[in-house]
Amino acid sequence: MPGHLEQKTKVFYAGASERRFAALGQVSGIELDSHEGGDEPNIRSVEKIALGKIDHVLSIVFAGATHEPDFDRTLILAADARTEISQLRGNGGRVIFESKGKPQELNQTQEYFRKMSLAAERSGRGLYRVVASSAAQTVLTAKPERVRSITQTQSAEVYLDPEDIKFLASDEGFEVYQTAFKKFYDTPLYQQDGLHAPKITDLSGGISLPVLLRMNMVERLDDTQISTKYKDKLRVAVRNAILVVAVGFGPQVLDEIHLQAYEEILKWKWLNDVTASALDLDS
Repeated sequence: MPGHLEQKTKVFYAGASERRFAALGQVSGIELDSHEGGDEPNIRSVEKIALGKIDHVLSIVFAGATHEPDFDRTLILAADARTEISQLRGNGGRVIFESKGKPQELNQTQEYFRKMSLAAERSGRGLYRVVASSAAQTVLTAKPERVRSITQTQSAEVYLDPEDIKFLASDEGFEVYQTAFKKFYDTPLYQQDGLHAPKITDLSGGISLPVLLRMNMVERLDDTQISTKYKDKLRVAVRNAILVVAVGFGPQVLDEIHLQAYEEILKWKWLNDVTASALDLDS
């Protein structure tokens, strides 16, 4: 049962993300391993993508579980996220959301900003959201069969000033964004815990919440206004949103490891340093 720290638990991360593996590395009382999660289909359902990663490694874990009697439980965890950009559709110019995975080329991200800018002109607000889904599959080593599966989907809505999005869509603005992106990620602060600096094409949509925060372009994050008047509340809201967009493991899924797992990841030094840097606050 989840919550029993005295159990010996083996956790497999299904995927190739350094951030997600490092996040699970903050969880106490487990032995952590990973397997590559297979090719990701270009579909909107992040839940199906996360479950597909688990299915990809399930036979490997089943085979190993029967030979690891030292563990009371074996779990497989996976997560995925996609960026949904607001854009106009049809002659009536109705604003819709379109799901985007990782861009193949830089100019795709600039085009996403352009579409968001046109939608912002119509609606009066600049908006995109990141939808993340995570999944956990529990395997009992004494009985290698599917015994429990759980998924959780979360999202973060990001509101930007329409003029800022218009600037990002321009050649000059996109150059500024690329420079800010490199400056933010190519630092020892981000690369602690052995993480490598990502490229724009490594992120869904190529859009980075921490970079946009650092550029002072975010007006609101979900229901939280970006204002340092209530610094502690702002820090918590931004930290939780960065955990969603950069890692994606939900608290209900992490409870399958044990009931302190989510709180342990919230205390992760990397997560809190990146939050402080995005807000230009002292750590």
